Amino acid sequence: MKKIIIFSSIGILLLISILFFTFMYSGGEIEAIPKPEVTYENGTALITIDHINYLIHYLGGEKLRKIPFTDNNPKIEILLLQKQEYFTSEIKEGIQTTKTKISNPDIQIRLDENTLADLIKSEKTQEATTKAIENDKIGITLYSGSTELFLKGYFKIYDKIKP
Repeated sequence: MKKIIIFSSIGILLLISILFFTFMYSGGEIEAIPKPEVTYENGTALITIDHINYLIHYLGGEKLRKIPFTDNNPKIEILLLQKQEYFTSEIKEGIQTTKTKISNPDIQIRLDENTLADLIKSEKTQEATTKAIENDKIGITLYSGSTELFLKGYFKIYDKIKP
């Protein structure tokens, strides 16, 4: 009887370990998407949902996931500073962006329209992103706790937005 309990415990721990590592390291390479064209009106970039989707895609948003056994999907709010426009990207089956403000985003990214246009047009996007953050052209506020951000996979995209 004692052996059955020991082997059952080992089996359960092994199963939990496999599920944990599959969950934590799921998601392969994200396929590149074409850069959307940027147009300007009166010197300000006209930003659309396609531009926001490109930004979230570049940051690795498609690697985010909902918390297991819940309907708690990752939600990123983008605030465009010049026009005070809000976009919300929710990661369900891909990136689903709407031009709206929500009350419960996980994080908020603030930048002006021309900064976003510069990031999209840049040949070295990672370098341009780091420089924009260092020059306070991009602001980031975390609304969810560390555990929730970790479970949703936000720390996998931290390298793209760290100063």
